[in-house]
Amino acid sequence: MLLSAFQMVRATVMILLITLNTMVFSGIMVALSPVKLILPFPEWRHFWTAWFVEMGAMWSTANSRLLDWSHSTKIVLDLPEGLSRNRSYLVLANHQTWVDLPVLEYVLARRIPGRRIFIKQSLIWVPFLGQACWAMDFPFMKRYTAKQLAKSPELRERNLETVRQNCERMKGMPSTLLNFSEGTRFTPIKHEQQRSPYTHLLKPKIAGVATVIDLLGDSLDAVLDLTIVYPDNPERPTFIDLFAGRVPQVVVQARLLPVPGSAESEDPRASPQVRKWLLQIWKEKDHAIAEILDKPQATAA
Repeated sequence: MLLSAFQMVRATVMILLITLNTMVFSGIMVALSPVKLILPFPEWRHFWTAWFVEMGAMWSTANSRLLDWSHSTKIVLDLPEGLSRNRSYLVLANHQTWVDLPVLEYVLARRIPGRRIFIKQSLIWVPFLGQACWAMDFPFMKRYTAKQLAKSPELRERNLETVRQNCERMKGMPSTLLNFSEGTRFTPIKHEQQRSPYTHLLKPKIAGVATVIDLLGDSLDAVLDLTIVYPDNPERPTFIDLFAGRVPQVVVQARLLPVPGSAESEDPRASPQVRKWLLQIWKEKDHAIAEILDKPQATAA
């Protein structure tokens, strides 16, 4: 659908403001990030990382205020009580579109500690943004095709080692680790290729979540399960849709869950407890999405 003149102006202004905000905050982090490379003591690097994460939280807050200012999207929140910036969380969320990221910024900004997100390795080369994510200790994950993994199964261990290293650095300070457990954005094609048992979700990837729980279980205060739905955008909205005011409503439901016990097996990825736990969450999430889509007007009331 083509944009009206007003929508084009709105989208252009929002993109310029978001870009300017991103350049200011990420530019500061990029300019100071080399300090992390030359500091001789881990404690000092730990301090700088915490400072960068706080800068990231300010960046998210500024973006959230811009979304408020645009008055174009109603975000319907159902959040649990007791969220705190002094606690540590593993956040699990479904993933449909890049719009999920600013929505999560809006929902979580200043409610919980600054977030680290599992992101694609290729994003490190995006000017400013990639280097800022490195400064904040985001775990960069490489994408491998099924053919590559079949030929070299050891490639799976590379990403898991990245998770292990990041978890070790998170210990000792309030932290949030955000995991889009499907590992990629939902599309009908991917859904069909996977033969997913869920109607609105792809299969969750067990290994990364199990590894985080195994390494950080004692340091985590809770698991925050988020369900994101766009009732009026069945085709999954884009950034342009969001900034042009073509996303009337976003529904975000959240619940706090206890951290499951660490895996008893030698390999946490093989833990039947974590697998059963995550699959049950995904079953309930799929049901919640169906309910929201069936009654969008009632949800928005």
